[in-house]
Amino acid sequence: MNISCSKRRVIVIPIYKDSIDEYEKVSLLQCCKIFKHEELSILTYLGLNINAYINILESEKVCFTIKLLDERFFKGVEGYNTMVLNRCFYEAYKSYDWMLIYQTDAFVFNNELDYYCNKKWVYIGAPTFKNSNYSHPQHVLNGGLSLRYIPFFLQTLESKRFYWRFCNLYLFKRIGGMKLKTIFKVPYLLYQAYCLKNGITKIFPTKGLWALTYEDYVWCALAEGKLPTWQEASRFSFENSCHELYELNNGDLPMGCHAWYKFGNYEFWKNFIKFER
Repeated sequence: MNISCSKRRVIVIPIYKDSIDEYEKVSLLQCCKIFKHEELSILTYLGLNINAYINILESEKVCFTIKLLDERFFKGVEGYNTMVLNRCFYEAYKSYDWMLIYQTDAFVFNNELDYYCNKKWVYIGAPTFKNSNYSHPQHVLNGGLSLRYIPFFLQTLESKRFYWRFCNLYLFKRIGGMKLKTIFKVPYLLYQAYCLKNGITKIFPTKGLWALTYEDYVWCALAEGKLPTWQEASRFSFENSCHELYELNNGDLPMGCHAWYKFGNYEFWKNFIKFER
C-alpha cells in the first residue's frame, strides 16, 4: 500500500453526552488551540444536545463539521468499541486520508501531524504495558488519542480475507492456539466479522464468553508490520507509565496524551497542564 502524505486529515471528537465537565473543557479548548488550522469533526448521534461543545468550538473560531452515526454506538464502552471496528465509522470519513481520534480525555501539546503523516505507519497511539508495568510492553497502541490512515482501515474491512484474519486473531493470537472448546465459537466470530465488514449496527459486549476484542488490540494485530515500535510511539503519546516514558524521552513531552486526569495520571500531568482541581 502506498501511504499518502496528503494533508486531507480530520480531528474526530466522539461525543456521547450532553454535558461537558471541567476536565473535558480543558481538553477541548487545547484541541482548538493546537489544531486551530485543522478541520475538526464532532462525531455523535441524532437527538443529543451538543450545544455545550458547539459553543466552545464556535467561540474558538475553528473549522468543524458534525457527523452522525447510530445512537447505539454511543452507549457505553461496548458501543464505542464496536463502532471503531465497524466499516461505517471509516466510511463516514472516507473523503480524508487521515483521522486523529481525540477523545475528550486527551490533551495535546503541539501539532506534529505533518511528521507522523509522512511516516509509513497506518496507526499510532500511546504504548501500553501489561499491568501498567513499564518493563512489559504490549503490542497494543491505545486508541484514545490515535492517528489512523483511513484507506488501510477500509481496505482491511473490504478484503475477502478479513473473515479469516479476524478469526485467526482471536483463535491464535488472543488465546494462543486453537483449542477444542473454542471451535464452537467460530460461527459467532464469523458473524461478528460479517457485521463489522458490512457496516451492520450490532453491538457486541467487551466481556464474557461472546466478547468482542478491544478495538485497539484488533487493529494493532491487523496492522502488524505497519506500526511504530513502542519507543517510537512514546514520542507520539503517553497513557500509562508516564514518569518512565518521560525519562526515556530525555525529558521531552510527547505530542499528546490520553486519560491525563484518570488512573492516577494527574499527579504527573499537573506539572505540565494548567488546571485547578
